[in-house]
Amino acid sequence: MFESILPFDIAFSLAVQSWINPAFTLLMKGASFVFSSAGIMFIAAWLYWSKKEKESFYFISLIVFAAVVSEGLKNAFKRLRPSFYNAGINGLESHVRTDYSFPSGHSTLAGAVFAYLENGLEKNWKILVFTGALAVAFSRIYLGAHFLSDVIAGLVLGLLVGKFNLWFRKKTEHMHFRLSKIREELLLFSFIAASFLIVLFLQEFVLAAVVIGYFAGYSLWKELRFEQSGKSLKRKFLGFVGIGVLYFASRQGSPDQKFIVLAIMGFWVSFLFPLMFESFKHHLKKAKN
Repeated sequence: MFESILPFDIAFSLAVQSWINPAFTLLMKGASFVFSSAGIMFIAAWLYWSKKEKESFYFISLIVFAAVVSEGLKNAFKRLRPSFYNAGINGLESHVRTDYSFPSGHSTLAGAVFAYLENGLEKNWKILVFTGALAVAFSRIYLGAHFLSDVIAGLVLGLLVGKFNLWFRKKTEHMHFRLSKIREELLLFSFIAASFLIVLFLQEFVLAAVVIGYFAGYSLWKELRFEQSGKSLKRKFLGFVGIGVLYFASRQGSPDQKFIVLAIMGFWVSFLFPLMFESFKHHLKKAKN
């Protein structure tokens, strides 16, 4: 089904990559990083450690749903990455032949986040987030990971996913996330099940690992009825250092070891770091008294 647009897609990718230079490549990799496993956890952590646990939960659930939809379509269409169609297109990221291209997962996530946040943003922030989503989509073409048609489809799909999640949130907003309520237990279980669906059927091991860890920590935090007492920048900085350390550690070792480290990253955001910080704060206060 892509034969008719393939010549245009290839020509557009070659034109974009004619601008390749080290500085711009670094900038484009930075744009794509926003929706990497670490980038997603930075956003979720900022919300969570700002005492907005429910906002963080909805953000991660949005990412999971968008990933399930986009990866499911990738496996249905089985379109190869651009470098497999034309040797002149540089694949500046490492992809195997079975790592399919249509639609762009990064673009889907970017479109979903914009659509989800749009109504609650002031005009300037709305323009900034929209520009960021376009930058992410463009970076996927520049890096040789996707064709133009892949990112357009991803953005449109993301807009639909974001609006659906916004509607779903409004339907469930009366819930207070007390896990003793059976409806909320089933809701949380559905997100955890979706995470396993990603890793078992769609082979998105990295995303699956971090969200499984995140949901495990979130459910434990709420089950134990813990509360956060602060949301200072210093606290967030310390937590972000932990995410960074775990992210770089995940780039080493076997696939199983990487999966475990990434799961710990998700658990760090929703349970381990808040618990450690609250415990330290409690002991410090006790020592002063």
